[in-house]
Amino acid sequence: MAFITNFNASRFLREADLNDIKIRERGLFRKSIFFFNWYEELFLKVYQEMLENPTHFFGKVYKKIEKETDDYSYVSPPKAPSYHDNHDCPLLNADYKNFLIPDEIRAQGIEKVNEFRNWFNTVQHLFENDPAAFQARFMARWKILVSINEIERANSGVAEVQNQSLDELIGKIVHLLDEAKSYINSSSENKQILNTHNQKYAYLGLREDSLDKNNTPFPNELLKEKMAHFELNFKKPIKNFLLEYYRMTLNPNLKFDGKLLEGVGFVPCPQCCDEIDSEDIPF
Repeated sequence: MAFITNFNASRFLREADLNDIKIRERGLFRKSIFFFNWYEELFLKVYQEMLENPTHFFGKVYKKIEKETDDYSYVSPPKAPSYHDNHDCPLLNADYKNFLIPDEIRAQGIEKVNEFRNWFNTVQHLFENDPAAFQARFMARWKILVSINEIERANSGVAEVQNQSLDELIGKIVHLLDEAKSYINSSSENKQILNTHNQKYAYLGLREDSLDKNNTPFPNELLKEKMAHFELNFKKPIKNFLLEYYRMTLNPNLKFDGKLLEGVGFVPCPQCCDEIDSEDIPF
């Protein structure tokens, strides 16, 4: 069996057309959840289907994950998602790190970007452990003074929630649901702004575009601020906790068939999938 991260498991669904997927009726959680829109509910239900019976699911919903196009913005270019043969593989459990390439470098073209990528890999340890030394090296090599912004996403890994019990995870979800309800009811302003529609589409508050629909007596700026707060502090963390809850209850180790994963665009981990005993090689 092969192992993947939560991020890559959900990535497959984000790129698939969920509209035509037939799933059996199922709930989201043992406690009623009122603020997800139709797509968010569908995503969470389909995610449960995928974990519960992956062989059947991948056979029914075939959508190959396409590698993202390299726009030369980051030190590490996009790559296909990996699966792992070893549950303890350090690459499976490592944090994801990437770094923005300065605009001054990108403006010089692809060849210069690739040169910068190769150079950065030789001094990344300084960036992380001795920023002053890194900045000196950077100035000496590139003759520009900029700040490299680190883009770091915590690994969504297989084992990170094993430090907490299922009961603890359920408690966190219930607590956040209660907190969301209390926040909505904390003032008449919140009640009007965070009506049913604006709860369901709270993510629109995070977008730079102005809202197409404002069914409240409050200005768009305040509406977007409240919606963004609700999305970031309640909906998003609850969605992430639910994905962990489904994993822990339906497929604790995120185990899938390796050949099945290759069929939808995953590639073997270059580290743990090469750990093959020579006696197993048939030639």
